[in-house]
Amino acid sequence: MDIRASLIVVGWIYVAMGGVVCIEELVSLFAPFDERTASLEIVVPLNLAMLALPAGIGLLRGRSYGRSLALFLSWVALLFVVFVVGVFTLGVLNGNEITVSEGAAFGESLAGLLSWLFVGVPLFVWQFRVLRSPEVQAMVQVAA
Repeated sequence: MDIRASLIVVGWIYVAMGGVVCIEELVSLFAPFDERTASLEIVVPLNLAMLALPAGIGLLRGRSYGRSLALFLSWVALLFVVFVVGVFTLGVLNGNEITVSEGAAFGESLAGLLSWLFVGVPLFVWQFRVLRSPEVQAMVQVAA
């Protein structure tokens, strides 16, 4: 696949991811309050994944800030995944019982974990390779 086409695909993935997160946060602002949360002060939710939207737009326009922001978000996601896997592994190795949230069945959680491992991780590695490639680096430096 052409590196320019790959960069466009990565840009659209970031736009879609950032758009979904922004819509979720906007909807959560208008969610009805129950008695438990009505007494708390109103907090505006901030999600680091909302930065994926400007990163994707920057990638589509060939800007260096888009590539830098996408690489930053990729590193944060990688560190988060390593942290979660490390905590899970240490919990299992120490004999602690790993429980699943009340709403999800064990099969659903396992399916989500396996899909993340077999789809999400290779997609992440591919995006990272595209963003770190010398061709993309040269493209965004020329466009800046």
